Amino acid sequence: MVSIHCMTYNHAPYIEDAMNGFCVQQTDFPFVAIIVDDASTDGEPEVIRQYLNAHFNMDSARQWETDDAWFIEAKHNTNVNCTFAVVLLKYNFWQAKKDKEPLMKEWMDTKYIAFCEGDDYWTDAEKLQKQISFLELHIEYVVCTHDFIRYYEKKNLYENKSSYSDFFSSNACRDKYFNYSLDNYFDGWWTQPLTAVYRNGKYLSLIPKQKYKYYRDDIFFYYVLKEGKGVLLSDIMGVYRIHDGGIWSGQNRLHGHDMEIYNAFCIMNNEGDHNAVKKMERSQLLKINIYENEGDLYKILKELYNYYKIAPLGSFLKILYAVIRNQAGILHAKLKMVNKQ
Repeated sequence: MVSIHCMTYNHAPYIEDAMNGFCVQQTDFPFVAIIVDDASTDGEPEVIRQYLNAHFNMDSARQWETDDAWFIEAKHNTNVNCTFAVVLLKYNFWQAKKDKEPLMKEWMDTKYIAFCEGDDYWTDAEKLQKQISFLELHIEYVVCTHDFIRYYEKKNLYENKSSYSDFFSSNACRDKYFNYSLDNYFDGWWTQPLTAVYRNGKYLSLIPKQKYKYYRDDIFFYYVLKEGKGVLLSDIMGVYRIHDGGIWSGQNRLHGHDMEIYNAFCIMNNEGDHNAVKKMERSQLLKINIYENEGDLYKILKELYNYYKIAPLGSFLKILYAVIRNQAGILHAKLKMVNKQ
């Protein structure tokens, strides 16, 4: 019925949280968690093996080996609907630019697919049941996501409110769910991967991955939504972990915004969807804001020039106006402080 795709690399301190979230799922259907470790060097494969030995029936487990990986398929000791299919790669497929999906193929012929990377985790034992029940009842929907909380590893701090709490409490959305489609896809981040369950089908093989240098979830879900509507549930059912090894920490944040801008630009060109400009503008302003906080005018000007080269003129002028307004505000605040002295 459902396969959970869990891609992981060097997540030894975190992977047990993710696996716990899978095992506690209470469903009236079977599911398989496909955990693919990309040749981690921090001891994560051993953590996964120890977890299997502690919680799964290893006496009846299937285990085999190929030139590329070690495979383990085992049933949970107490959760009859839970199966783990673990793929421990012998070398790093990301570095080798190799696709992992052929090694997962045996377990991918399911009606639905869920995502959760090895450093994130689920917190609601009924998460899968709620999402699958909704999709089974509403065939016009192709993807179901939900609210989540961010956790900042360095500070050992959970956000004091969920990511969509303000949105659901606002006048814009007083219901317990929100519908999204390609029409409003770029108005917000409705498809956080750790929250997503989507319909499997042949349409997934038709996504033009080769057109995108940085093929990732923002592009993937754009094409998923070509098949139908999406729904965002207000239930808080997962934790998105932000840590030094993640894409949204330190210098990685800048690269993350670069990919968002570039991917939205590519969607605009490839699909003729000018709604993508909204995403370009939002990500560009977030990146410029980082340099504004650092007081680095040179990098701000460089960002403006780079954006000018790819953005529609109206969008560039909008960003330019925002930067000028912000810089004027900063200058005004500095002059005020000088006058006080």
